[in-house]
Amino acid sequence: MRKNEAFTLIELLVVIAIIALLLSIIMPSLKKVKEQAQFIICQNNLRSYGIIGTMYTAENDGEFPYPWASIYAAFSLPGEQERYCRWHNADYDLSQHPEYAGPLWPYLEMKDANLCPKFKAISKNKGMLHPQHVDSIPIVPQFGFSMNGFLGVDGGSSDNRQYRVEKISGIKRPSNVFFFAEENMW
Repeated sequence: MRKNEAFTLIELLVVIAIIALLLSIIMPSLKKVKEQAQFIICQNNLRSYGIIGTMYTAENDGEFPYPWASIYAAFSLPGEQERYCRWHNADYDLSQHPEYAGPLWPYLEMKDANLCPKFKAISKNKGMLHPQHVDSIPIVPQFGFSMNGFLGVDGGSSDNRQYRVEKISGIKRPSNVFFFAEENMW
């Protein structure tokens, strides 16, 4: 007599049910771990920007750069259709076009430090909703952080000029002032 060594259908279904139960328990915690890792990456990116700002101001007599030309060299760039689309326009990728780089770029040439993983996901869904979006420019995020517009010398006149801080020594309460923040308008 030959002994049957195969699994029965019931045994296979029980094993599959146990695996499905374990996966349903584990998956939410894996999602939380992934979100925490992304949050840590974003925090580290902002920390890098803080270090970059400290280095820049230390080497420039405590002065902040002009906010609208800190990462990119100019308020508007050659051939640029819309400045507000610069954050997602691959034609202005500073790794490929260093000639467009502003004074902070040499401190910041790590492309990965310029994008929070969460921002990449959000921009895919909502990127076309930003002000003055040009539909012909594909959404390929280049950076996701922006400088505080009240820091640095303002080249033109401004209604808020009285609130501008040109040097790091002009900051009265450092814990209340941010240098860079995640640029997430959504």
